[in-house]
Amino acid sequence: MEQYTYLEIKEDIASIIQETMDSGSSLEGSIGRAEREYWLVDQDIDLAKPTPFPLKLIAAISICAIKSENSIDLERSLLTIDRLLELITQEEIRSLKTESVPLLINDASTVLADSAMKKLVVLFEPVT
Repeated sequence: MEQYTYLEIKEDIASIIQETMDSGSSLEGSIGRAEREYWLVDQDIDLAKPTPFPLKLIAAISICAIKSENSIDLERSLLTIDRLLELITQEEIRSLKTESVPLLINDASTVLADSAMKKLVVLFEPVT
């Protein structure tokens, strides 16, 4: 499985959002497009393909951080992250590059509730 870099994914999401906004879409609509690109919509969240769970988790946390920075409601994104934390395995977490973990945890700590943050930290413990 390919290793994922949090910063690369976050930059890709920002690029998708900017490109969509440049075409005249709202910020919320642009974020929605990024969510669809990374298969984060409700009907696709439980599918491990074509977007594997580690990549979905990175994208979901990145999108949630962007929403938070722009004072956009986080409820749906937080539910998505909670669901991904239930679906993802420690083996899948190992597909993340080690240098990605501190950035991901830093962004997550600004948006996740304590219970979700604890799950995240436990899940990433073998990687750090």
